[in-house]
Amino acid sequence: MRFYYYAKGSCGELLTQLLIAIETSSVPKEPALLLVKETREIAKVIATIIQKDKRKN
Repeated sequence: MRFYYYAKGSCGELLTQLLIAIETSSVPKEPALLLVKETREIAKVIATIIQKDKRKN
């Protein structure tokens, strides 16, 4: 379970770095926005796994 929390935190870190990279024009905007969308989707999946596990226990 601990690793799910780590993974969710890592998604948050990646999201922050992507948004900074977009703001500073360090990366092309469109591909980075796609990565932002995918990162948010992955974070939602991890959050769902965490919630389901909490309900089991």
